[in-house]
Amino acid sequence: MPHLAVDKDGTERIFQHYPSRHLEYWSQYNYYQDNTNSVIDLPKNTIIKIIGKQLTWEDEPIEI
Repeated sequence: MPHLAVDKDGTERIFQHYPSRHLEYWSQYNYYQDNTNSVIDLPKNTIIKIIGKQLTWEDEPIEI
């Protein structure tokens, strides 16, 4: 299932699977394809339009 998350700098992203938190950003490694192309940067304020509330860096990813 896809997950939404926000990096420390406010970048909104959607991930194919649950991401892991690094120093200042969320990341996901796709072991099956041996790459990280299962993430898409979203335009600012997209997450609030999808789930009805704003996420921050302190929040855990939200499954959609």
